[in-house]
Amino acid sequence: MKTPLKIETFREGLGVRCLKLTGFSEEEIQELAHCDYRDMKNRIVEIANERNSGIGTTWQCGYGIYNAWTHGNEVFIEVGVSCD
Repeated sequence: MKTPLKIETFREGLGVRCLKLTGFSEEEIQELAHCDYRDMKNRIVEIANERNSGIGTTWQCGYGIYNAWTHGNEVFIEVGVSCD
């Protein structure tokens, strides 16, 4: 079993929270860096669900994922701060 992703609040904005996710394998980072935007969001959800007890679905379906990008070995996502 892979270790859980580390999830940190990177910054907060008006209606969104930017989260920094670390703990991805080099292969996962490369995959995400070369994905289409929608595929990247879906893959982040899959990985987070596997490693962090379903949190990816909560982000995607409960709060909304509004943006996602990679920077080095880190992944950043912007999620809503309240459920719709």
